Amino acid sequence: MTFRLNRRLWISTTAILLAMAIGASIGYLSGRRFVETTAEARLQEEAAPLAETIHSVVTESHDILAKANALNLPACSDAEIAQLRQLIYHSANFREIGRIHDGKILCSALFGRDNLPKEQFKPTFHYQDGTTLFRDMAPYRVAGSPVFIRQRGDFFAVESPELSGRIHEMRRNHEVFSSGAINTFLPSAVGKSKKLPGAIIDRESQGRIGDTIYATHCIANATGPSQIDCATSFGSFASYRRAQRGLLILYAMSIGLFLGLVSALLLLLHSRRRSMPHQLIKAIRQDRLHFVYQPIVDLSSGRIVAAETLARWRDDDGLQIGPDIFIRLAEERGLALEVARLALRHTLLDFADTLRSDDTEFRIHINLTASDLADPALLPMLGQSLAAAGVAPHKLVLELTESATARHSIAIEAVHRLRERGHSVQIDDFGTGYSSLAYLKDLDVDAIKIDKAFTQSIGTDSVTGVILPQILTMASGLGLLVIAEGIEIPEQAAYFAGFDLPVMGQGWLFGKPQAPGEFLLALASQEEQRVTLPVTNNA
Repeated sequence: MTFRLNRRLWISTTAILLAMAIGASIGYLSGRRFVETTAEARLQEEAAPLAETIHSVVTESHDILAKANALNLPACSDAEIAQLRQLIYHSANFREIGRIHDGKILCSALFGRDNLPKEQFKPTFHYQDGTTLFRDMAPYRVAGSPVFIRQRGDFFAVESPELSGRIHEMRRNHEVFSSGAINTFLPSAVGKSKKLPGAIIDRESQGRIGDTIYATHCIANATGPSQIDCATSFGSFASYRRAQRGLLILYAMSIGLFLGLVSALLLLLHSRRRSMPHQLIKAIRQDRLHFVYQPIVDLSSGRIVAAETLARWRDDDGLQIGPDIFIRLAEERGLALEVARLALRHTLLDFADTLRSDDTEFRIHINLTASDLADPALLPMLGQSLAAAGVAPHKLVLELTESATARHSIAIEAVHRLRERGHSVQIDDFGTGYSSLAYLKDLDVDAIKIDKAFTQSIGTDSVTGVILPQILTMASGLGLLVIAEGIEIPEQAAYFAGFDLPVMGQGWLFGKPQAPGEFLLALASQEEQRVTLPVTNNA
């Protein structure tokens, strides 16, 4: 039992610790996901201003270049340059505008037609809407800050150096996709330079690739149905994780403790469901008690004349539980009569043919408890069961423990009714406490079963050994049949057989509790197996 309890404790502790470990893992992963989601939301907020700025620049560049291309004036004429200066004067994001052809500046609002660079500039990007992007064209270079020039048709517009510097600063931890850019690279600020997939930077999205966590904010561009301006903000997930280490620990501990508590409660519930009372209730309702039969012999002849039905039960762990434990438990749970019902049903199934026979006086003994005697369903249950099996009431002997007779008025009434129905009634384990010798006359029982403690005292100087002859003499005077329990050696059988009164014996000397098939074989062959008993006069 101790080993089993230790094993259960070990299993329960392991299960709780495992649940806590799983909970901590789930909590940590949940915390990581929360940190990731929070970071994505923050990056989305960071990407929005850049996307809006890019969108503003792109929208205005389309507008100002469209107006320049709509001027119907001679190329680089004074009138055209004057109009270009008007356009740039009202611009919020551009500081220069001019005419360009094949990458060579022809004239501009700022320089007019003179002092212009002679080289042919190569574009940095080509956009799907026809816009070309140049970077740092002379004479528009600014130290420490890139300057972007946008061309559309025959005209170009130069972004404000302040705007370019601000966008460049914002782009340190961002990536930009604007109106179909062909090449967009992740800056080396977060590690090794790599190209971000277009599915990340050219549409509204957020997530994580490796250690890089990102969020893309996009704004539709009114210049075309498929044109969008997007900004992707990104950062190192490891840095976010380190910053939120305390939160991750809190998530892991809280969910770990929660699952540990839940598992402990489930184990407690399971333990209660596996508790002995619950298991016994289930065993009774599912008819999982089994019954064995111990022979009772006539000591004068050695013949088997009866059998006592004994209930046996193994719990869900396969442990044999003693009847002194589970019968008392059944009484406490109000299920004692159900045990008696099962005992009688199995007994009648196993011995119905033998009990129906008129050629034998073989009887079956069934035990009743105190709660059985007080149960109004007892007599109907006995009557219906015997009638259905076709067995006469006198073939069923009912054994009452001394504790069952403690409530005298109930016991006296119950014994009277049982004997009135034709049953023989006996006091089991006589001498263990409740019934006084005088009380036997009031009970009006047929027999007493002497407790095995008296049998084992034979040949000793113990008090029980001194009392035993007095009990036998009293039984003889009251005309009671005596059954001696616990007979294990021939000397004990001879002691009882030596008294001048009818005595039956029960004990391992005559047979241990047996399965019904084994018992019936012994009953059938008892003529050949008759026990020879020495007879002495000890009276």
